[in-house]
Amino acid sequence: MIFLGCQVKDNSISVNFKTVIFDLYESQDSIDFIKWQQTHLDNNQQIETGSLLRQDSTRIGKLYYSDKQYLVYGYCMGEFGGALLFQDKNAKDSIYYLECTCPVMIDKRKEGYYVIQSLAHGDGFGKIQFFESPTELVNIHLDSLKSNWKTRKYPTLTKYEIWKKLTNQGTILIDSNGLMFNLFFPHQNKNYLIFSDHNTTYLGLVTPNNTLITIDTLFNSPTFIWGYNPSLNRKNNGYYHYKFERVSSYSKNKTERKIISSGIYAKGDSIVIGRY
Repeated sequence: MIFLGCQVKDNSISVNFKTVIFDLYESQDSIDFIKWQQTHLDNNQQIETGSLLRQDSTRIGKLYYSDKQYLVYGYCMGEFGGALLFQDKNAKDSIYYLECTCPVMIDKRKEGYYVIQSLAHGDGFGKIQFFESPTELVNIHLDSLKSNWKTRKYPTLTKYEIWKKLTNQGTILIDSNGLMFNLFFPHQNKNYLIFSDHNTTYLGLVTPNNTLITIDTLFNSPTFIWGYNPSLNRKNNGYYHYKFERVSSYSKNKTERKIISSGIYAKGDSIVIGRY
């Protein structure tokens, strides 16, 4: 188990994070990480599941997120794109649509919604955008999702112009190539980002003028692997949580498949990492 103090040298930025890294290859660290989770997290947290609709036998939209007003469905097809579909619980025949390649997290705060997305393909990319309400997004009828609604709605635009219009509907905070965005979280009215390149995982600060400043190196490897997660990041008992699972061995007999689970938790000035 490694304890780190992350402190930026620039005196204009005052921040001090306490970071604990559990090496899950070590038996004692693995036990201690489980104990930490049992102590600090809501281990009975219920996760809603479901899909928006079906077209023949094809499911359109997996339930990624919900709050008091909205159900948010989505899908990710890697380099072939993805979307988030905001459905008002009181008007379910209407959808607020955001083109969104591989969403990582939806974070609703008092000022509005932050959407984090990241693509693990080629050089990779990460984007963070903000909007006060999903009603700022393009609105379509639910049944339109089964049809070629984009070209009908924007007949004079090219496919690229339509994609650009639908993907940049909010305020873009960060849009960066060559990085994977893993965990975006607030502390003392500032926004922090845990992100990776192909070699290293960092802690960074997103400034008010929408630049990313690297504060410190968390560990000298990419965040677990350069890949996708099956579900979005979530909050648990106040902790922002990046969860990573993968199958470490494969067999046609599913009972022989071993799932390796690890993750990053951030709350206030604390960062807790369990990694292989």
